[in-house]
Amino acid sequence: MPPRPCEKNPGCIDTFSAEPRQFCPSANFSLDPMVIAERACTHVMNWRRQEYERRESKAKMDTVWGHIEAALSASNINRSEALRLLEVAEIKLLHLLDNTNRIAFQLRGRTLLAFMPCLKSRCARGEVTTENCRETYGMLGQTLRYYRQMQSNHQKDNSGYRNEIEVLALLARSEDTSVVAYPTSPREESSGVSRSTNHDSYVPRDDWNRKIPMQVKTGLNTRKYDPRILKISYHLDVLGVLSPTEKITSLADDIVADATGSSLAYPRYRLLNKATDVLISLINNFDKKR
Repeated sequence: MPPRPCEKNPGCIDTFSAEPRQFCPSANFSLDPMVIAERACTHVMNWRRQEYERRESKAKMDTVWGHIEAALSASNINRSEALRLLEVAEIKLLHLLDNTNRIAFQLRGRTLLAFMPCLKSRCARGEVTTENCRETYGMLGQTLRYYRQMQSNHQKDNSGYRNEIEVLALLARSEDTSVVAYPTSPREESSGVSRSTNHDSYVPRDDWNRKIPMQVKTGLNTRKYDPRILKISYHLDVLGVLSPTEKITSLADDIVADATGSSLAYPRYRLLNKATDVLISLINNFDKKR
């Protein structure tokens, strides 16, 4: 008998029997020991498969980051070797994106891929150009579009990471290479003595000889961070100051339209300009106080 949706919960479909899924709270559970055992075994097997896919994707992402960090370290010594390492990293990253359907790795992988033009320019010429920033901004716009598509397909919400991408996109949009922020590697993000030093991005300064670590949070966060970490409460510090009459929760759609060359109403374009200026001001003021 083909599978059918649960009558009380249309989104719950059992692919192994005609009965509603065992773990659906509205299902009529079967007391047949064989049915219970089959479903429990299926649940465990699915969990093990998903866990294997997660660990495999994480290992591949760590490998990509290892090549990128090695390239940045070698850029001041052997630029041709640094570019070779970045090319290998890009190939491995594209392979990962082609072979995983996990939304978290898709978002992080696409975000990292967007910064390849800036990283390649940094390794090849020792500097990042405004053209690199424009290219990165366009690719981050595509990443946010992908996020919106996944959101419309009822995938798990990743609004926290979406806010991080919005901040990275707005800073790349400025085309000011002194404030462009880059995502941190998993090694760097988790390498602090305590959670107070955790940060998800950084702004390189003084020809990449020092950096401003940044931690982007969606709303008010009471956790105390190291004074060297710039903590940005996105909804309060950025979106909250854009319009006194309109409650703004996201600029993703505006960024997608602006970055991909679609039409954007002038008031929304001004909001993007203001949000970019607010972020640049936060970074520069924080750097002056250090």
